[in-house]
Amino acid sequence: MTNPTYGIALSNLEVVLKELINAVPPPQEVLRHGHPAYRCAEQTIEQAIVLKLVRYVSGLRACLLLLEHGFVQELGTVQRAVQDIEEDVTFLSLSIILNKPTDNHTRLLDSFWQEEFDTSGPRPTSVPRDMVPRSKIRAYNANPNGINPDPSTTIDVVRTVSSLYSGFVHGAAGHIMDLYGGNPPSFHTDGLPGTIRQEEHDEDLWNQFYRGILLMAEACIAFRDQELSNRLRIFAEQFAAADGRDYSPA
Repeated sequence: MTNPTYGIALSNLEVVLKELINAVPPPQEVLRHGHPAYRCAEQTIEQAIVLKLVRYVSGLRACLLLLEHGFVQELGTVQRAVQDIEEDVTFLSLSIILNKPTDNHTRLLDSFWQEEFDTSGPRPTSVPRDMVPRSKIRAYNANPNGINPDPSTTIDVVRTVSSLYSGFVHGAAGHIMDLYGGNPPSFHTDGLPGTIRQEEHDEDLWNQFYRGILLMAEACIAFRDQELSNRLRIFAEQFAAADGRDYSPA
């Protein structure tokens, strides 16, 4: 049985997400490869934040489903994607909040809005993306004001966590061996419900939900909605308290 507060958190995040969705121009129907599709014509930074938050909340729901059925390897893979989105939303939101955009923000947005295929030739061809290195995004997030005396510690922690999830994404042997066990020992490809692995990942996913609440609160500030941000921060304290944790300001 997974933490019952996850469902409450998702409900609150969905409510706020709808508010942010309504604060940006809606997608427009266009033709892509001769078929109708939806795209954001304006391609604003706020629209980019919203789309990434949509993917973030969807990712949390996928994480919860995988956890409930004990598919912890796949859960780790999705969590890596969710973590990258978290970094991107923070990166974009801080540039608005602090009014400190950089060339890397422009690069990230250009890459984000770029279509996957070039259809101008006789057949569609994949278009390379000018991706901003994770190291650049993490460096900005750790010290956006340039006043953090020790940004390297924050960067190292984030990089370490990301490396852990990379083992799930790339199928590292040590991670795969977590699927081996039992009496007699065998590989379990039908999930690990009721095992210590499920418990460990349940604990880890709690942190992802908590950070997601704070991430959404930060995005609200970028959207200049302090009231909505305050509501989420209060909920973050309640979410932590329900699990016996106290992260409220001293």
